[in-house]
Amino acid sequence: MYKRKARILFVDRHAPAAALAARLANELGADWLEGRHATPASAAGHMPWADLLVHFDPDLPMQLATPPKTLRLKHWPLAADPAQPDTTLAAELRERIRGMVGGMRMLARLSPEDDD
Repeated sequence: MYKRKARILFVDRHAPAAALAARLANELGADWLEGRHATPASAAGHMPWADLLVHFDPDLPMQLATPPKTLRLKHWPLAADPAQPDTTLAAELRERIRGMVGGMRMLARLSPEDDD
């Protein structure tokens, strides 16, 4: 088992998409994830806290201040319109977050600490 929850910063110029993703991460992955959201302008203040920065805009990394070397960047292209937090967007984000949590559960089962 990991010592702390993974810290995920969701960043997008469309605040509703990032806020929805953070809320879903905190709900669906409560045992595994801690989510926050930011706009590109406010992301620099949150980056030292995060382990992973998930962005929905492919041009976003060019707009960010230099991230810490420990921060991993991940682009999630969305089929739904990120400016419109509707059921399609929620379903798409929910599926991605469930996949992330499922991967963490699988890694935890493979952890050598559990063999004691």
